[in-house]
Amino acid sequence: MTNSEVIEALKHRGADKQLVVSDAHPSEHRVYQALIAQEPNPKTREQESAIFKTLKQEFPTLSKQEIVQILNARPSTLLEINVLVGDLEKRLGVQGGQKIIDFISENYKNKEQQS
Repeated sequence: MTNSEVIEALKHRGADKQLVVSDAHPSEHRVYQALIAQEPNPKTREQESAIFKTLKQEFPTLSKQEIVQILNARPSTLLEINVLVGDLEKRLGVQGGQKIIDFISENYKNKEQQS
């Protein structure tokens, strides 16, 4: 699951409400708060699905798990993308890795911009 999907599921459980009026467990509240702190304006399921489909079309050798990791981690350097995608240079080349980084930065705010 992507972070946005987890946020959506936790909202459905009531983790976005006060603990005393919610059905969510305290641990669900903590996870929700941590994810919101990381991602103040999460994408909707439809937005993230469109981003996922675009990545899969542009980079068909990426597995679903790799794309989910990319969406959650939002890499901003070749080192980060290299950790997420096995055999990056063989499969996509350095240019492919940079293209993913550029695509992510266009569709999501950089970590520094969210602060």
